[in-house]
Amino acid sequence: MVRRKSLKVQEMESRLAEAVLGVQNGKYKSSYEAAKELGLSKDTVTRRVKGGSSRSEARQSQQKLSAVQENVLLKWIKQLTISGYSPGHQLLKELAEELRSKRTYNLDCPSFDSLELPPQHLLGHEWVPRFIKRHPHLTVVIGRRIESIEWMEAYIKARADVCHHQNIESAWRGAGLHPFNPQRVFRTLGREFTPEVEISKEPTQFDIFNQVFVNSSPPDVAILQTANNLLNSTIENDTTLSTPVRQYIRKLTIGSEQLRAQSIVHQHDANNLRAIMKKRTIRKKGKRLVLKGHFHISTQELCDAVVEAEKATKVQTMKKGKGKGKVIEYETETEEDIGEEVEDESESDIGDCIIVDC
Repeated sequence: MVRRKSLKVQEMESRLAEAVLGVQNGKYKSSYEAAKELGLSKDTVTRRVKGGSSRSEARQSQQKLSAVQENVLLKWIKQLTISGYSPGHQLLKELAEELRSKRTYNLDCPSFDSLELPPQHLLGHEWVPRFIKRHPHLTVVIGRRIESIEWMEAYIKARADVCHHQNIESAWRGAGLHPFNPQRVFRTLGREFTPEVEISKEPTQFDIFNQVFVNSSPPDVAILQTANNLLNSTIENDTTLSTPVRQYIRKLTIGSEQLRAQSIVHQHDANNLRAIMKKRTIRKKGKRLVLKGHFHISTQELCDAVVEAEKATKVQTMKKGKGKGKVIEYETETEEDIGEEVEDESESDIGDCIIVDC
């Protein structure tokens, strides 16, 4: 059993990140001052400020998936958790194996398809627990089926405990909103704020590099094309690459790996949906199964088979109607003839699932 990272280690990493950020933005004059203020080791803070990595970051090269691919998996888990269908260990491991098998690319192929190379070593049974350990905000819960009445009773109780007048007003105050109190709003608007002094920076042609990867959304096509054209011309004309160009190249490599991993995840979900839709449209009995693959009735055997299928459907309809005291007969096509040929997917057993703590 893989143990979770202790709270002491998490707190230490948080304080180290705060120390590095404080030295970089000028909050602390030196690494020694930051270490003394936050109760950290001076050597550790100095190494982190100079670009040193933590233990988890140093071991990324030994992991089965890259950091970008793990971030895509985390986003996928979060989306499924929001939708109410949290993934289980087996599904997460299956998708991770698919990401590993498509980590190389065929640049000579016009369609830019990936070379599906089987990994040398499959993921072990401890990979998922280690993945959860690296990301403490993930939680494993055991799900169980609940009746609708139980869910409604739990919802009414939770709503009464959370959605009350005091809680709603405190949330508004935390966001700076003061409904039904115009005087307080006017007093807030009347305050004089000291504007922050902005350091003037002369614009350059490389500023467009900072507009491509702004957030996790896909980049704008026009801006991406302009930035790539500038990058290609700079590489052709200049022998020495400037810092903005190097940073943009690094962002391009990370962005391309992230988009490729997202594409694999979306393809995996699409294949699952196609498999479900295919199962629900397979004909098991009835005249449609007899007529499948034929454009017209051309033989007596085929005609007899259609008649027998219709008779069997009609007999089943009559048997069901006798139990209710009423028989509904149809001369041509029955409702059951339409519905009975769709195979209903059985409910999957609810086991352990992985959710994201908000």
